[in-house]
This record gives sequence, structure tokens and C-alpha cells, in this order.
Amino acid sequence: MLGSISVVRARRTPAYRQIVEQVVVLAASGRLVEGDTLPTVRALAEALALNPNTVTRAYRELAREGLIE
Repeated sequence: MLGSISVVRARRTPAYRQIVEQVVVLAASGRLVEGDTLPTVRALAEALALNPNTVTRAYRELAREGLIE
């Protein structure tokens, strides 16, 4: 799962939004199914060299959309 999410800094889309979009695609394609766990905020932030607040923002948005809990 961790390797499936990446951030392209050259894109105009904010990093948190890129994470949200990729998780949505993973869910829609069946690669992320109910019961799967996402990486922890710290693990994903470290893997992507992002501030943990960026990942937290993405996860909050995903929760608000009902995709994760």
C-alpha cells in the first residue's frame, strides 16, 4: 500500500489532495478494500518526506468523505 501512494511536488495540486485522489483511485480499483489499513500518518509522512500535518489533512478529508474511518 505504502508504495502505491506518491506525491509529485512539481504538480500544482497540493500534496494532501494528491494523497486523497490516490486513495480514492485505490478504493475504486479494488486495490484498497474494506478492512485494509492505511499507513500511519508518521510512516506515510516519512516515506513521502512530508510534514505529518499534510498526511493528517489528507486522512481527515478522506474520513469526511466517508472513505476511511
